[in-house]
Order: sequence, then structure tokens, then C-alpha cells
Amino acid sequence: MKFSLSFIFIACAMLSRPVFAQEVFSPYYVVIGGFKSEANARNFCIYAQEQNLPAVYAFNEARKTFYVYIRATQSREVALDILKSLRESTVFKDAWVFNGVLSGSDLIPQNRAPAVQKTPDPQTEKVIAGPVVREPEDTPSAAVPQPQPQTQVETPKPVGRAFVFKLLNGENGNAVDGLVRLQESERALQFRGFNGNEKVYVPAPANKSGKWYVVSQVLGFRPLKKPLNYERARETHGASVGPDEEIIIPLALHRVRKGDYIEMENVKFFNNTALFSPGSELELDGLVAMMQENPGYQIKLHGHTNGNEERDIVSIGNSANFFGSDIANTKTHGTAKELALLRAELVKAYLVQKGIDSKRISTKGEGGTQMIFDPSGTLAGLNDRVEVEIKKH
Repeated sequence: MKFSLSFIFIACAMLSRPVFAQEVFSPYYVVIGGFKSEANARNFCIYAQEQNLPAVYAFNEARKTFYVYIRATQSREVALDILKSLRESTVFKDAWVFNGVLSGSDLIPQNRAPAVQKTPDPQTEKVIAGPVVREPEDTPSAAVPQPQPQTQVETPKPVGRAFVFKLLNGENGNAVDGLVRLQESERALQFRGFNGNEKVYVPAPANKSGKWYVVSQVLGFRPLKKPLNYERARETHGASVGPDEEIIIPLALHRVRKGDYIEMENVKFFNNTALFSPGSELELDGLVAMMQENPGYQIKLHGHTNGNEERDIVSIGNSANFFGSDIANTKTHGTAKELALLRAELVKAYLVQKGIDSKRISTKGEGGTQMIFDPSGTLAGLNDRVEVEIKKH
């Protein structure tokens, strides 16, 4: 198998540092397979290791599934870069990024001999060659390899200065959970992602201005964007210095109001389906929490697609499973607007199942009339999305 030079560099970088399944942040995992059987997860790890990938596995408690992954990182940008290289340069074309919590960081199998002859089928989590989500049974388990001594790797020294980006509710001053992005220009597509309210290390920007743009898009609050002079960060209005010399930057967030739109960036769908892909739960549950905390809110869900052409569509139908295929799913041929509406209706159904009154939610299918990116470009998948319009607050 031929690897690109860029992927070899990334793989080497991954092998040179420890892999954490849990940290104080909510990591982004680059996942290559999911299994109900731990034995099959172990076998799939061994197979991936034989492809020169540093695979480990851990347990997703919410899905009751073992995830096999090759990297856990605090940076969404890094995870997406690795995912792109995986899909372009390896057999793991159906890998995905999961943001959340996995347990069992010591589940690290060792290579064995002879080599695995057949790739175990990942369980439940992916779309294979089209819109149908595959749900094969686990393959028979293989012999458990004997443990071997682990090489101790020294934790690298943090790069950059220590910061705390303090996300606060501008109305009551309470801390708000969420991510902060740092980008080198107002319209940059590349960014560094950090958890708010935690000490993080930020390198100097590479641009001539010496500024980062701090961006916060917390669900339920208006987007915030402000420049930060890296060398003069302590002079930022309201900034203070913590006990470990970390620079604390306060970021006051304000609740969304009537007419505001919320982009649900982490709610994703399998291709040409109205079925959620792994990792969508966190933002969906955030929308549920927003509606529960603000009983006066009424919203309109706008579904969008990549492109306007007709297509074969798989939707949830009579199934109760929002995140995988089922014999009760509906298969039709329809327009982009029909698919977009089905996706908006799927989000509504999830909210209603969580106890939100359906009368507070309306839906609309926009199809591909409001695409953000080139429908044939590398970011085309981001056109498949659902936006939330605040109709009443």
C-alpha cells in the first residue's frame, strides 16, 4: 500500500507521543471502526497496526460500542487533517471524527503473528458505498495476544504561552461550557480549537500582525469574534493573570434573540440520508438543553443539502434508531428539498423524544439553494447541515 509523504509524517508524529483516550478536555478521536465485541475491536487494532497505524481502542458508554481509533487530540483541525489523509492514503475510507468521552485508555493491543488475513467488519457506525448504513454481525473472536512491555515516552513540553479563555454568560456572569477557536484572520478556514475555562497553551501566530482572532460559537449564544494581540495579551480589556502565570481572557457571551441563526456544525448525516452520523449527539443534546433552559424559545429548523439534484434517499421511517440503519427505514427517490426537509424533521423528532414540545418547533427544507462551499470541492460535505432560526424568545 502506497502512502503519501504527508500521511507518513502524520503517522510518525502520532507514534512519537502517547495516545490518551480521556483527558480533562473532550477530545476529538479519529475513529476507524466500531464494534460491539471487544475481541473484534482488538483484532481490528492488530490489523490497523499491521498497516503501520498506531491503533488503540476504547469504550463508548453511550453507544455500548468499542471504538478503534488512531489519534485523540484537543484540536478539531488536527483531527480533520488526519482524517483527510486516512481517507486519501489508506484502506480506511470510512473513518470519522468523534468528539466526546471514551473510557479505557489502557486497551492497547500488541501486534501478533501471523498477520490477520481478513479485515473485521466495523459495527454499525458507517456508510459503505452509498446511503445504506451497514450493520454486520461481529466476526468470531481470535486468540488474545500476550501483553508485551510498553515503551515509556516522555510527555512533550507545551508549546507557547498559557491562557485561559473564560467563557461567561453576559447576563449573569456564570461560566459557560464551550470551545474557543483561534484563527489567523477573520475569514480563515483553518483554526486551532481549545476548551473554554481551562488552561491551554497557545503558540504565536504565524502572520505579520501578531494577532489571533478569538472565535466562540457556543450553542444558544450569539457568535463572538475579537482580535487578540499575542505579545500584548495582558493588556487586553479585563484580562488578568492566574497563579501559574496563565493569561485569563474574559469572553462575555449573549443569548440568541429573535431573528438569530445557529449553525449546528457538529450535527452530521450519512451521505444522502436523514440519519445522524456518530458524534452528532453532543450538539443535539446542547440544543435540547437550550430549549429546556429557555421555555419561551420557539425555533425553525432549516435543512440544507450539498447540491440540488435528485437522489436515492434513506430516512428514519418507522425506526426508533436515529444513528443507524434499520429494516424500518424508508428508501425513496426524491429531490434535494425533500431530503433537506427530512433532515430538519429528524432533528425535530430527536428534540421531541427528549421532551421538547413539538409546537415550539417548525421545519423547512432548503435543499441546495444556500450552499456555503463549492458542491464539488473538498469542503462540499459542510453544505449538508441544519440551521436553527430563533422565531421567538
